[in-house]
Amino acid sequence: MIRTVLGDIDSSTLGHSQCHEHLFVEKGASFEVSRVLYMDEADKSLKELDEYRENGGSLVVDAQPGLYGRMAEQLAEVSRKSGVHIVASTGFHKTEFCDFPDFFSDKDAEEICLFLMSEITQGMLSSKSAGLERTDYRAGIIKVALDSASDEFGIYPKLFEAAAEAQKKTGATVLCHTDQGCDALRVLRFFTDKGVPAEKVIICHLDRARRDVEYNSEIAAQGAYLDYDSVARLKYLSHEEEIRFIEQMISRGYSDRIMLSLDTTRARLKSYGGDIGLSYILTDFEKMLKEHGISDADIENMTVNNARRALAMDCL
Repeated sequence: MIRTVLGDIDSSTLGHSQCHEHLFVEKGASFEVSRVLYMDEADKSLKELDEYRENGGSLVVDAQPGLYGRMAEQLAEVSRKSGVHIVASTGFHKTEFCDFPDFFSDKDAEEICLFLMSEITQGMLSSKSAGLERTDYRAGIIKVALDSASDEFGIYPKLFEAAAEAQKKTGATVLCHTDQGCDALRVLRFFTDKGVPAEKVIICHLDRARRDVEYNSEIAAQGAYLDYDSVARLKYLSHEEEIRFIEQMISRGYSDRIMLSLDTTRARLKSYGGDIGLSYILTDFEKMLKEHGISDADIENMTVNNARRALAMDCL
């Protein structure tokens, strides 16, 4: 079972899935950090999802957690209109992106855990402009973040403690943001030491944050998933470099641990004036993978099968 904003679905029904995207970001702290972190127009986000569906897209994970610009009602609206399943995030991001920093600083780990659980079991808090009111739409994944200045528990140890406890009590998967040079292995060890199964952790951005085959292989060997979401982020790596890295991981037997996403922003979504659009993996990148000899079976693992397993909730 996978928990989407419109309800629970059978994981076996999923087709092509992208497990780290951003469909909406309300104007706030994220915008102050970067002007591309602001997408709040439902018609434009819907257009992206319509095209994604037309090209074979089935599900998107929106990786914007509450208190950081998530727009819960709008996610439900565009999911309903497009027919694309959307998994929303509870949890936390880097401190600089938080619109309500006092919300977490005033709470201990147990209180934060209860908050995360409530967003998964009861309903997400509404977007900032509407006030912090409970909606009927539930989150289905727990976002956490590690930045380059963090120790092994992140900026706030209690946030990671809360995320680990919420995972164990709900079965929701942990989705981890990493910055350049972060030690994701320490994060994975933290969660597994707390009793979170490695296969319930998705580590994001390591194709650009730590593009080391041995290091990535060590994470995959423990059972965690790797979301390679730097496709067409040419300021970090070329298509050839991305594909070569994926090929190396596949050659080691890890196509069953790799996911592909775009980590979309205003600069990447065509409807907002960006350069590629949400459908880019379906329309362009899969063809490149095939041209490099990557098999249909490996592509299906990376775009369908792994998401079916990783997003499944086994506690609720």
